[in-house]
Amino acid sequence: MQIRRAVATNVNMPVFCLESLVLNKDTLIRLAIAKNPNAPANILAKLINDKDDDVRLAAISNSNNLLSRKVLKKLTKHKNIKIVIAARKALGIDKKISIAD
Repeated sequence: MQIRRAVATNVNMPVFCLESLVLNKDTLIRLAIAKNPNAPANILAKLINDKDDDVRLAAISNSNNLLSRKVLKKLTKHKNIKIVIAARKALGIDKKISIAD
């Protein structure tokens, strides 16, 4: 597991290595991939549908912000308010948000 986590966090790792780990059962590996600034959009798109909220949030908040505006706009309607806030932030929407939004 430690080797896989190291691969997932390595910013110089080839995309095919990250792709081979994106469905790994270890949440920490998927979280590391979601945080990896070199994770491509297709991998981040898979991770925004992850069963773990932290993985989804990391994918949305990835520093490369490679997710399409269409995907991010869809996430602004998500049931989890943390995901809504992260998606709005990635879109550059600064307006205050309440639970009622």
